[in-house]
Amino acid sequence: MQFLVIMLICTASTVEYLTTDLSHAGWFKVIPEGFSVMIAAAVIFIGMRKGFAEVAAKYWVVFGALLVVILCGIATNSVGPGPTLAGMRFYLRPMPLFLLPAVFRFTDKQLAQQFKVILWIALAQIPVAAYQRYVIWSQGRFSGDDVRGTVMDSGVLSILLICCTLVLLGFLMQKRISRTRFFLLFFALLLPTTINETKATVVLLPLGILTTIVAGSARGQRIKVFSLGVALLATFGAVMVPIYDLTQANNPYRNERHLLDFFTNQQEMSRYVQARDAGLGTTEQVRRGDAIMVPLQYLARDPVHLAFGLGFGNATHSNLGEAFTGDYYQLFEKFVITSFTVFLLEIGILGTTLAFVLYWMIFSDAIAVARLDSQMKGSLAIGWIGVTAIMTVSTFYTTIHTYSCLTYLFWYFAGTIAARRMQLQLAAQKERSAARSMKAMQALPGPLV
Repeated sequence: MQFLVIMLICTASTVEYLTTDLSHAGWFKVIPEGFSVMIAAAVIFIGMRKGFAEVAAKYWVVFGALLVVILCGIATNSVGPGPTLAGMRFYLRPMPLFLLPAVFRFTDKQLAQQFKVILWIALAQIPVAAYQRYVIWSQGRFSGDDVRGTVMDSGVLSILLICCTLVLLGFLMQKRISRTRFFLLFFALLLPTTINETKATVVLLPLGILTTIVAGSARGQRIKVFSLGVALLATFGAVMVPIYDLTQANNPYRNERHLLDFFTNQQEMSRYVQARDAGLGTTEQVRRGDAIMVPLQYLARDPVHLAFGLGFGNATHSNLGEAFTGDYYQLFEKFVITSFTVFLLEIGILGTTLAFVLYWMIFSDAIAVARLDSQMKGSLAIGWIGVTAIMTVSTFYTTIHTYSCLTYLFWYFAGTIAARRMQLQLAAQKERSAARSMKAMQALPGPLV
């Protein structure tokens, strides 16, 4: 099982990059799904034999409710098999990874091996991103959108690397990694985020670090760790701002030449987030305000569509071919720029609400495990507090659910934490039961003489 997980991690993070220049590469891109299918078969086999006792009932309730919403959306919109399969690929492919830790316990040694693989993949983004930036400069271009690493999107690259640093922060807070090594890895991993011009880094990195520190640090240590976090952010800002300004110094296409100008200039911020009254079927780029308001207004015309959406996979494009592309894709092509918009369109208000309920349950499980477990999974849980916060916010930023490097890793380690909390609860119940039995035995009268 360890081999399958490591192969899935490697292929999910690199397959799209490695197949970029290949003709007919569409089917190569589903290699991670192939490993996911094998893991799903193992999960079903082991789960049926051992049971799913370490999967909390709350997750079954939410998964069941999501399945009902999905089926209602498919039925009410008569979604074809192609878009349905494409929707299953994006929405359901990480679920076997979420359930795997509940039926197959990985040792700390195996988890450490997985972390090392992920760390090497993250470090490999540095030379790849540097080369991509060099190509941009050599061609006289300015935009950092093509600094994408191996994950094929600059924003997703930044999210992935920030999440890796948060896991390292969790290890530091439980003293599983030295400060020197942490600082070196922190700034090395975040180097690509300074040259790809992802402005969201300015929001996501402080959010992740401060959430991890506030919710994950032990009582009496929060001020000390908070001071460390503030110092980290200040130092990183002192590095990122000059690099960003250097890359934009001669850019004739942007009004803001300095990073701080973007966040302090209300006009620039408005152009980035506010709606421009774009209409359905527009061929122009839309802002994130339009990406939410226009689809929501369209769905509100029909209460059924508002509740269940337009159907699984029915509003998005598939790289498997036109037969797998949704019927509403052309209408909303320019609007499906965030996962939140896609969720609204395809699974409606009910499904979107359930998705955020899942995020909240993972967040609360991570906090519980971080406080109760001093082992490696406890260190992971500390970092996962911030990771979950970032993934939640990122649903409004980009289509994170379509990137296998994010979805597989997030749901696998989320499942690891959810299973660990259930294990701790079951162990506590056994201890209480044993204590009650011992107390009852002691209360029995002695033998009659």
